[in-house]
Amino acid sequence: RLGREPAAFGLAERLSLAVIHEDDRIVRERGVIEVARSQVRPAALRRLASAREALEIGSLLGYSTVQIARVANHVVALDPHEGYPEDNPRPTLHAFMENLELEAVRDKVTPIIGNDDMLMMMRSCWFGFCFIDATGRYKDTRRILERVIRVMNTHGTICVHDCGHPDWPGALDAVNDFAVEHCVHFTMVDRMAIFKDIDCTRLPGGR
Repeated sequence: RLGREPAAFGLAERLSLAVIHEDDRIVRERGVIEVARSQVRPAALRRLASAREALEIGSLLGYSTVQIARVANHVVALDPHEGYPEDNPRPTLHAFMENLELEAVRDKVTPIIGNDDMLMMMRSCWFGFCFIDATGRYKDTRRILERVIRVMNTHGTICVHDCGHPDWPGALDAVNDFAVEHCVHFTMVDRMAIFKDIDCTRLPGGR
């Protein structure tokens, strides 16, 4: 395995791999991958995640996971993989794992099956980069941000996707409120809000 893997995830990874969905009808779904490619700036992700221990919250089929894994030391990818799209949900784990294999980054990714409640179990792990691509809703985004600062290191960078998206205005609202409350600055790259190199250990709620 390349890079350093948080030791606490060894058992969780084995459990994750044990519940891979075996529905052969789930394929790579190029349409969704193409949508992801158009909305995520891979160069920005790679620049921010380079040579860091990375945490991804919301992987879907793995486009952003692959971009981060190509340059990060290691990626912990957290997603329930319960189904997509919402109006006709199909589990996404099989396609996600297949994409990691096809892009030759499987050995750099630890998939964790679950929601952001899992962050409360990761307090011993400090990450240098976090990419949040969750529901885009205010309540979810704000809660995840408050939980993420518990597991970031002293110069961590947090990136929140879908900020300014017309369908999910809650993401940017949550980012703005988080920035005001914690007196931290963020910049925007297209629809990604970036808190760069902040000392999360000094924020209320941080370690």
